[in-house]
Parts: sequence; C-alpha cells; structure tokens
Amino acid sequence: MVRLQRVVKRYGRAAPVLAGVDLEVPAGVLLQVVGGNGAGKSTLLQILAGVSGVSSGEVLGRPRICGYVPQSGGVHRGLSPHSYLSQLGRIRGLTARAARGRAEVLLDRLDVGTGRDAELATASGGTQRKAVIAQAFLVPAELLVLDEPFDGLDAVSAAVLTRMLLQAAADGAAVVLTDHRGQLPGAVVHELVGGRLTVGATGMVTVLLVHGSGMPAAEPVWGELPGVLTVTVTADQVRLLVSAAACDEVLSTALSRGWSIRSVNPETYLR
Repeated sequence: MVRLQRVVKRYGRAAPVLAGVDLEVPAGVLLQVVGGNGAGKSTLLQILAGVSGVSSGEVLGRPRICGYVPQSGGVHRGLSPHSYLSQLGRIRGLTARAARGRAEVLLDRLDVGTGRDAELATASGGTQRKAVIAQAFLVPAELLVLDEPFDGLDAVSAAVLTRMLLQAAADGAAVVLTDHRGQLPGAVVHELVGGRLTVGATGMVTVLLVHGSGMPAAEPVWGELPGVLTVTVTADQVRLLVSAAACDEVLSTALSRGWSIRSVNPETYLR
C-alpha cells in the first residue's frame, strides 16, 4: 500500500500546492484524482511516482517498480516507438528478446502500425502518447501513476487503455490517474481542493436508449460523444455510462437521431 502522510508541497514563498495531504492507495485499487486547473493534481502524481519530492510529510510504501505516464513529453524523439520501448525494457530488466517481444505486444494492443519503426520526432501526437503509455506497462508494476493518459487518444485506443488499467488493478496493482473527461468506471475518486483531498459522491448516470417508432436516421458513434465513458450495445438498445455534466447533451443527440429514452438512473461510486 502506498501512503502519503501530511504531505506538503510548496514552490518558493507561494502558498503550498499541497497542504497536508493524507492518502492511502491499496493494492488492486483504481483511484482517480479530480480537481480544477492548478489544483495540484500533477504535483500529487509526481510525488506518488517518486519524480518529485515533498516539502514536508512522508511517502510510505512506494514499491520498487512504478509505471509513470507524465501529462506531456516523456519520449526520446530520436528513437522509433519500437526502439524506445525495447531499450526501456532492457533497462527494466528484460532480456533483449523479451523486451522486443513486449514492445511488439504493446504496440499492437495500442494500434501503433507502420509508424512503429519511424522516429518519434516525426510521429503524430497520438503515436507519441501511445509510446509513453506503453512504457509504463513494459513490466508488471505494483504502482501505476498516469497523468491525463487519455489525452491525444482516439476512442478505440481509449477503450483499450481503460481495459488495460482495469486489468492492472485486477492483477493487484495500485493505479492512480487523472482524467478530465469524467469518471473512469470502477474508479474510487478523490477531489483535490485547496491543497487537500476530499471524499464525496460522484455525478454519473446510466442512460438506456431504444430505437424510436422508426429506425434511427443515423446512429451516433456513442463512445465519441463528450462525457460518455462506457457503451454497451445490444440488438435493440444502447446502455451508456455518462458524466452528469454531459447527460443533457447526450440525450439531446440521441433524440435528434431518432432514439427514445428508456431510463436515466444515477450511479453511485465511492469517492
């Protein structure tokens, strides 16, 4: 279990970014940190990952192996995605053959195709982001820390990453992330306000849609609508997990495309 005790972080003489944070992240838990811009989320994650120190307080139980995805950057632009991952795999204790194989598996899973052997300097932002995400999964980590990992990912890759995170937690990793899109399904959510973490309820709803009196004129790509976190499609209905803030927009889109609303129900998650 990773534990922060009375952690304070300040820069110069300014007010502290973190003002006495206490946090426990048990193994097997997916924890999401939310908060406004400048709330200190990235600072908190950097401390958890061990890339930034504390001004006072303690960090206890940080494991030897930690996978970390920063909010931006993190790639060696002179290497290809495959070379970048293979070399990091060697640094993390894999044999050359195992490192190459693991790189292939992760690049396939994240759908990095022909560009995997071209320099990252010439790659798209999405490909660079996938390479940074992949390096965090090269070896089994007891702690995964990811700062806005979904930025720059398409809907398909975002769904793949969601499954990877859920599987990592199921395998016993402590997973901590930020995600401005809304709550990740299954996550325990803590809010950072005024330099402190608070716990409370979340605003998520499940929306059940069915075909209207006639077939819909067009079916939206549900997973690409803002605020939609999960999509379950059956023969005659669609079930969406949606952030409450985006619910009205999603319902409006559904109605405009000829769908009927069967139900809208609040979801309760621990925060």
